[in-house]
Amino acid sequence: MQFHRIHGKSVDLSQDATCAKRTQSFNYGIVFGKVPITVEEKVTVEITETISEWSGGLRYGFTNIDPDTHNAEKLPPYAIPNLSREPQYYCVALNEADAKTGNRLSFYFTSQCTCISLVNNKPSTEKKMDKIDVTKPVWFVLDVYGCTKGVKLVMSDSEAAPIEIFVRGREAMEAFLVASRKGTKPVYRTRLMLVGQDRVGKTSLKRSLTGRRHDAKEVSTDGIDTADICKITSKDSKPWKVYAATNEDDQETKTSSDVPSAEDEFARAIAHNIVQELWNKRLRKKNDDNTQMSSQVINKQPNQNQVCLFTCPAKFEANKGK
Repeated sequence: MQFHRIHGKSVDLSQDATCAKRTQSFNYGIVFGKVPITVEEKVTVEITETISEWSGGLRYGFTNIDPDTHNAEKLPPYAIPNLSREPQYYCVALNEADAKTGNRLSFYFTSQCTCISLVNNKPSTEKKMDKIDVTKPVWFVLDVYGCTKGVKLVMSDSEAAPIEIFVRGREAMEAFLVASRKGTKPVYRTRLMLVGQDRVGKTSLKRSLTGRRHDAKEVSTDGIDTADICKITSKDSKPWKVYAATNEDDQETKTSSDVPSAEDEFARAIAHNIVQELWNKRLRKKNDDNTQMSSQVINKQPNQNQVCLFTCPAKFEANKGK
């Protein structure tokens, strides 16, 4: 993710267009995203520099207006109120208390036209965007304003791609980001703790829940026992099925490592979606190439009127010779 070449006259961009710094005064710090973003694609910026001489902080939001249509010299001094009162713009101010060096602001929009923001991965605001059409291209907007002097575009922790994906290049990275947003899976797991005084029957209760016989000679548990992993079905009242069982009862024997973790299941969903996205991109490219080839073939077909103009005189000359 990068900043657009069009920006306020007080802004300097880094060579890789990921850092924006206001070099003078407290205004004319508007910057845009280089390319449109998609629904629920998170924009994350880190505040790299602040200044105590000015009040107010970073402004952020979205627009349907392509930044290429702007004249950099004519960009207004403020996102709020100059841009925010214009059609197809939505801007909101970051709480000044959150505009501190090192803090990270993440924001994105939903298909219901809601702007959601987080500060250091903690929910901050959730507001309706009444002037943004999310079915059309959307660019993000920032105003490096007031006490905020510098920002840097970063990848949030949840979007950071594994090195195995990163080294495969931009196409794999884009597929990973798409897959990450789709790679969700309901996981019905929880932890049950049986807590109580010693010798009150915690282990016996666990045995009863898992369908095992009561053992009057059960040895008191020393410390904490976390050996059992259970599977239950809410549709019936059968005893809980125990994995990693260590007794003689008729239970399915599996070690805890045999049971896939939530992280494993999520990673499997991510991997599946990455492959699917790469395959879809290849199909789209192939279809585009075929469409372009068909268009070229059609354009090369001779026009019937042109054929007539060239053939008629030839026939005339042939008849005249006879």
